[in-house]
Amino acid sequence: MENLEKLENLRILSLYGNRITRVENVDKLERLVILSVGRNNINTLDGLERLRRELIDILEHERIEIIERTKAAKERDDEIRLSKSFVEHLNGHQLFESLFQGDPEGAALLSIGAEAVDLKNE
Repeated sequence: MENLEKLENLRILSLYGNRITRVENVDKLERLVILSVGRNNINTLDGLERLRRELIDILEHERIEIIERTKAAKERDDEIRLSKSFVEHLNGHQLFESLFQGDPEGAALLSIGAEAVDLKNE
């Protein structure tokens, strides 16, 4: 088959079961999605190997890009999680007091007062 490049909007090309021996310029069909060439005597598909290599390169590039985006998103999430876990900027006993939130026994210990703690420390 010749002059396929003139069919620039061709999306599906089914040559199944015909007596075709050569198909030229398949790589020029930029919008081609489906190519069916079964049950033919095709010896040559000009441009098909180059098109196949280009598609493989595109798929590999997309795979690498997805991996890089996933890795960058994980790094951002880890950075946010770590930034929330630092206690450097606390200006009091917030961390200590937060240990006893929702714990009535811990709250009872906190209510003992500074005098009892001083006695314990002596």
